[in-house]
Amino acid sequence: MSENILRRKIRQSAPKPVIGPQLDIGQYLEKAVALAGLSRLQTQIEAKTDSTEASSPVQFVEGLFESGLNLMISGSKTPYLGIVSLNCELVSSLTDVLTGDLAGARPTDIPLRHPTSADAAMCHGFINGVLAEIDGILAEQQPDFLPPAFEITGRESEPSAHMFPEIPHITATLEVDIDDGARGGKFAISVPVGIWGGRQVAALTSSQLKPDPKWIAALKAAVETAPAQFDAVLYRKKMTIGEIMKLKTGDILEFPATALENLTLEASQNGEKAAFMTARLGEYQEMRAARISNIGPTQSAPDQQKLLASG
Repeated sequence: MSENILRRKIRQSAPKPVIGPQLDIGQYLEKAVALAGLSRLQTQIEAKTDSTEASSPVQFVEGLFESGLNLMISGSKTPYLGIVSLNCELVSSLTDVLTGDLAGARPTDIPLRHPTSADAAMCHGFINGVLAEIDGILAEQQPDFLPPAFEITGRESEPSAHMFPEIPHITATLEVDIDDGARGGKFAISVPVGIWGGRQVAALTSSQLKPDPKWIAALKAAVETAPAQFDAVLYRKKMTIGEIMKLKTGDILEFPATALENLTLEASQNGEKAAFMTARLGEYQEMRAARISNIGPTQSAPDQQKLLASG
């Protein structure tokens, strides 16, 4: 699509870079929305930033639009994840634009429905357009800017803070006006601080740099309830293939008596079995059991001795 007059005017009015924490990514997102409207929808779209603030993963996940459309984004040039959340009104507005149904009732005048997979697919182009335009705008303003090349990777119906790295993020919420008020809505976008515009994107306080206690508690609870499997190994005997092939029913394999004192409890580590406890084989309540004697290769834990019934 050739660059028309309106597109050139939007680019010419892009804000100049501001050195320091005053740089507001919301200004650049507003321009990106307008450009994406022209390039992806051939429609005049304006955006106004409601807020731009530092946040943690827990904070921005809790603030996502209720019953909205949540799209995960990932940078092809960076390992970071982000998220875009569209409210129901904006989803319906974008689908109306794409289907040419701008003469009907506004989304605010009819009962809103939950976004579907079809809605997500129809919104992909516009959101990817915004992400591409913001990269282009920042690259023009900052010669040393490395575009993260964010793109939508999929829809997430129930985002969790555990899906994102526990590092400071910046979250911007924008009010969108389509075709002079014919349609509209809101969307919010959150990415790690520093992805857009370097360190000048947001000034964070020391308290915001600390891990969120809720996130830490939830992660700890999730780890502690995760299932794990280990093997109790009494003894390992090495034999040649020829010796193994000669074995038959009734043969006896001898093990040293010290094997009873050196039972190992093993789990997989990097694809290989690794011992993490040693124990002594015995009995407990008429069941074979292992009494833990050491935890780890050298750490003795006599006060943590327990019976592990093996049945």
